[in-house]
Amino acid sequence: MIRMLTNLMEGEVIQKLFNHPHVLYQTYENGIEIPEPAIAGCVDAGGFIVITQEDRDIVLNPASVPELCTMLKKLKNAAKDKKK
Repeated sequence: MIRMLTNLMEGEVIQKLFNHPHVLYQTYENGIEIPEPAIAGCVDAGGFIVITQEDRDIVLNPASVPELCTMLKKLKNAAKDKKK
């Protein structure tokens, strides 16, 4: 969605539709020199949170953020346990 809008019109339209843009550059891990693709996050014109990686979007209601954080922490612990 973000890429499509970027292709249509640069700058001003993107700023009006998506507020507070942020980018998470994922770090290198375990000596692997190629990190995972960056994750972009913003708030759309409707007040929903949009998380994008490559061509995939996730749209979240802000009320879901606490549950998403809980889920991510559980997944982080499961990933740590799997590496052992």
